[in-house]
Amino acid sequence: MAEKIIHSLIYDDHPIPKKSRALKERLKVPVGIALVLIFVSGLIYKYANYKEEGRVRRSWKRLKAANTIRRINNGTATANTL
Repeated sequence: MAEKIIHSLIYDDHPIPKKSRALKERLKVPVGIALVLIFVSGLIYKYANYKEEGRVRRSWKRLKAANTIRRINNGTATANTL
């Protein structure tokens, strides 16, 4: 094995090393893949929790409405707090 390396160096028969690309070029593919994975995982999360988030949203609406009604009944509600 060592003889082959020496032979190729002596007779200029060795492979030419590749030039390394710029950092910006090397990062394009991994960053693109990461962004796609983040986007897809966000869509999956939104789809998987759609019903649960709807329930939470409705619960918050009910709590806010009950709090507003309680303030009106107590006379402490103003135009800014409604």
